[in-house]
Amino acid sequence: MQLRQSALRPLLRILILYIGVATGLLQWGCGGLATKSATSIPAVTSVVVSPSSASLAPNANLQFSAIVQGESDQAVTWKASSGTISATGLYSAPGNTGTSTVTGTSSADPTQSGTATITVTAAAQSQSPTILSLSAAPTTIQAGQASVLTWTVKNASSVQVSGITGINGNSVSVLPTETTTYTLTATNASASTSQSVAVVVQEGSVLGTTTINANPEGNPIPPSYLGLAHPWGDRTLMGYPGQPNPIYRQLAKNLTAYGAGPLLIRIGRDSTSSQGDLTTTAVAPMGELATDIGAKFTLGVDLEADDVQLAVDQAQNYVSNMPVGSFEAIEIGNEPDLYASGGQRASSYTFSDYYVDFSNWANRVLPLLPSGVKLMGPSWSTVSVLPNLPSFLSQEQQNLSIVSQHYYGGNICNGNSNPPNYLLEDSAASGGAQAVASSVALTHKDGLPFRIGEINSIACGGEEGVSDIFASALWAVDTLFEFANVGVDGVNIHMGPVSPYSLFVFNTTTTGNSTTFSLQSVRPEYYGLVFFQQATANGAKLVPITLSTQANLKAWATLDRKGILRIVLINKDEAAEGVVKIKLSDFGSGVVTRLNAASYTSTTGIKIGGQSFDGSQDGTLQGTASGEAITPSGNVYSVALPKTSAALITMQP
Repeated sequence: MQLRQSALRPLLRILILYIGVATGLLQWGCGGLATKSATSIPAVTSVVVSPSSASLAPNANLQFSAIVQGESDQAVTWKASSGTISATGLYSAPGNTGTSTVTGTSSADPTQSGTATITVTAAAQSQSPTILSLSAAPTTIQAGQASVLTWTVKNASSVQVSGITGINGNSVSVLPTETTTYTLTATNASASTSQSVAVVVQEGSVLGTTTINANPEGNPIPPSYLGLAHPWGDRTLMGYPGQPNPIYRQLAKNLTAYGAGPLLIRIGRDSTSSQGDLTTTAVAPMGELATDIGAKFTLGVDLEADDVQLAVDQAQNYVSNMPVGSFEAIEIGNEPDLYASGGQRASSYTFSDYYVDFSNWANRVLPLLPSGVKLMGPSWSTVSVLPNLPSFLSQEQQNLSIVSQHYYGGNICNGNSNPPNYLLEDSAASGGAQAVASSVALTHKDGLPFRIGEINSIACGGEEGVSDIFASALWAVDTLFEFANVGVDGVNIHMGPVSPYSLFVFNTTTTGNSTTFSLQSVRPEYYGLVFFQQATANGAKLVPITLSTQANLKAWATLDRKGILRIVLINKDEAAEGVVKIKLSDFGSGVVTRLNAASYTSTTGIKIGGQSFDGSQDGTLQGTASGEAITPSGNVYSVALPKTSAALITMQP
């Protein structure tokens, strides 16, 4: 029986709707049709509308601004429940009294918005705002130096400074590249007033010149590129069964707030050998963390003790007590190239012996693992033994899901020491990438990812006065880019419970069976990790960039899937400061976000985009995010860069 045309129309609508939904859920990847990754969703964490509240007279105007946290795209759409608001956030109160709500909604993620409450009352008439003082100190600077603008205002509900976003308080630091007049605008319910001050910039040295071609794309930055590593026994990080450490969870989530994730955590190192049989209680905190933040794990089993049954028992415990899909691989052993000197193996232990052991352990452990989960190795301690990798791969390639190697920028093992500026040396950041480049290519040829499973600044626990100062933040940013540039698929930053290279340190208070956690400090290196995640947001790929400089300066560039270009400038020079010229076409204005401190030896007072973890109780950044507007002259952008600091320039297409 034939259907009439009128009966076919509803069926056609259903079919079209089904095709539209399917198209939204699927996309073509390099390997064919694939489900769209969760990381394609913008990572907006919140929208902060400023001011958050105000009292206005009927028909009065007020300028609103918004900061989109966790996303480089700062565009918002404005809406007012009464009165009107323009596309740029200029609100006009209605003629009648009452309460109005202003809403700013992220254009990148419309599910995220912020609000402000406006009270319209005839009694809200007030005196016009007055700028009592406005000054710049110093008024004359060399290019690459900062001047601080300070002001005092009266009867103002908000203030703005031209060219600066995110004003908080009564001062702001500026780094103009040329003589600039800054205008302060103070606003209240009834009026606004402005005053200007000039900062004279004397011609300084050109620190460097970069040229960027944003069309060719280089290596992608995998969403789980940046991970963490620590011993499973350090309960002050993940917490205890049923008593999680919420601050650690927040600090971990900060690293996935810009479109990255899931966070890959390696549990292993020496604790793999020293802990013996794992218990359900020992594994539970890892399972809880996987459930709470979606983290995934590579989990170590013992090889050094020469007891294959111990490794089998450990693997069985992991599989029985970890959530389904929460671990990527089982790591067999830790730094086996050191076993001959470790005491549990004979001094004659060779790589041939290791190959036999790995094969035996693999045959016993692999059958226990869920479908698709394989092994990680060889996890050697030094790059000097990488010539043995071809033999290892020829034997174990089919049993591996991750090839891993360890690397540290320096060491204090056996009584070594390093000067405070050691991590500013280029070799400390680039040496590892250069050493593993050929091994990465070899591993990729076998169809396997290559991961730096354990890395930090200084081996053997880190070095006080080297690992815990601001220089470590600049080192972290640079070395992460160096490894990505040679095709490394991931890097796990290792930390101990309370070591100079720990990223953060917690205090614990135990009363009876209850443990609570508080944040003692966030170390400078962690700022570098957050900065790197901001610079590689939203599925970024490296793009070619050339740099001409006589200074200790590095430059990197990425392009994300939205076409947003990000340029990273890292000045590790202790003496040189000045202007970096960026030659770039086909982009408009941008925003400069800075990573800085008073000195490369600073341990506190670190700022990332004007914010800090100093004083944070919950692991979130404190203060108002700020940035500097940048526009080109012709096809050249100029960025002032102080010594031992970094800048992230975000360019909209």
